[in-house]
Amino acid sequence: MTARDGSDVTADQVVEAVFSRYRASLARSHRLQSSSSSSATGQVIEWTILAAVCLVSPSGVIKATPIALGTGTKTLPFSKLRHPALGDVLHDCHAEVMARRAARTWLAKRIAAESTARKLSLTEIDGLPLLLQRDEQTGRVGLRKDVECWWYVSTLPCGECSSPSLMRRRQEQDKLAVAATAECQDTAAVVSPDASAGSSLSVVRGRHNLLADNTAPPELRTVPGRWDSLPSISHSCTDKLLFWSQVGWQGAALSHWIDPIGIDALVVSSPVRDHQDLIAAEVQRGLDVRLRMSACQAESVDVKPPPVVIISDRLFDHSQEVLAPLYPPTTDLIPSWTSSSWIMPSATDGRAKDIEIVVGGIKQGGSLRRSPSDGPLREKARSRLCKLDYLMLLERCGLVDTNLERQTYAAVKGKELEALEGAGVVAYRERKCRMRGSDGEGAAAWDRVEAWLRAHQQQEEASDGEKAGDAQHSTDAAPLAGWLITPTDVERFTAASQKANGKAASQKANGNKKVG
Repeated sequence: MTARDGSDVTADQVVEAVFSRYRASLARSHRLQSSSSSSATGQVIEWTILAAVCLVSPSGVIKATPIALGTGTKTLPFSKLRHPALGDVLHDCHAEVMARRAARTWLAKRIAAESTARKLSLTEIDGLPLLLQRDEQTGRVGLRKDVECWWYVSTLPCGECSSPSLMRRRQEQDKLAVAATAECQDTAAVVSPDASAGSSLSVVRGRHNLLADNTAPPELRTVPGRWDSLPSISHSCTDKLLFWSQVGWQGAALSHWIDPIGIDALVVSSPVRDHQDLIAAEVQRGLDVRLRMSACQAESVDVKPPPVVIISDRLFDHSQEVLAPLYPPTTDLIPSWTSSSWIMPSATDGRAKDIEIVVGGIKQGGSLRRSPSDGPLREKARSRLCKLDYLMLLERCGLVDTNLERQTYAAVKGKELEALEGAGVVAYRERKCRMRGSDGEGAAAWDRVEAWLRAHQQQEEASDGEKAGDAQHSTDAAPLAGWLITPTDVERFTAASQKANGKAASQKANGNKKVG
């Protein structure tokens, strides 16, 4: 199956390319932990989720080529969202988010490299032909017409894409529980709490209010899925994949230089071989923004069709489904605490590593100690995918104003008055506004987030399971209205602050050497 008519690219080719790259890179450096003493029941084995961004060519210009890989299952709670802003910690480390951030890093380097290559009349870079075409009218580049962007995910994306499948599994477990209990005594039917509890909020927390059928419109959801976890304002991977498919995964800052890059196809691994068409339809339902629109919105908002969804029966080596049969029932299978990323290396990277391991939002082995206490983490502790390092990368690639004292990350994204006024950034933000409604910048964004947290706290504390009120329903006429947006002041930092911090640390180190 292919994304476009006439394309000879297959899902198997994409999966094979992703698995080969993982085994040659992250599998060697990202060793999942196992322990025989950490669990009272026996051995503890970690599993994880893999996501990848690939470029493919229906015309055969390039083979299925992964440009970025990501693994991970963790998200930091909202309480860890640092204010004032520093941009030095990753808050969402789910595989899809890691892959997207890694792909965006690759793309920034590629834009700069191809700009130089065109001046030198080169026809390829790093073994690949030039992938970007320049529009002389706008001055921006875009992905070649004969190149598609395919994504791979090793399991159903969290959120609405996986909700029907998860609910069916819960119902089967409930039936088994009822049958087992009935052998001993008469009892009422066992009902999943999520099945009976309603949600009055425009953004649902985790797996609350799951539905086993596809009759209701999909809902915005946050992660993590467990109700007993600390809440975050990170949206589910379903929500993010849907959003990126509509506005492009390149982000606001790169929109000054490149036209939107969406998602042509999504390949998802699933162990359920008998109902692949049903699962594909459920995943596509979660990614179809038209199902979240009213009749009025459908007439006024221009949207793109959802990505082609292809279900593969080839499973990821370190997935829960593959690992579970390999160990005795007493083994405790847990999601890995680590996340990782791989970025396609470039000749311009020098000695930079193409692999990085992240734990708790920072580089593995790094320290959360800040010096000074209100300054950003040191470079050796920060992930290369954090917002601060991304801003510094844009500066090194010549993609932002070098006056970093003035140019905050929020400004580079077009969120402040001194923002870049390029047509690409403006168009990107207009598309975002059509999808999510008003950004609710500044105090309004904080008010929305805090009100949402309070409402969910009330639901959690309600002992009778009744709804906590409907004050949080958004009245904004947008398909994804109610989206919990990161407040602007959390992104009001500059790369200059890190440069000053690094200079101070260097001077302190040199001073210590002289004293010694």
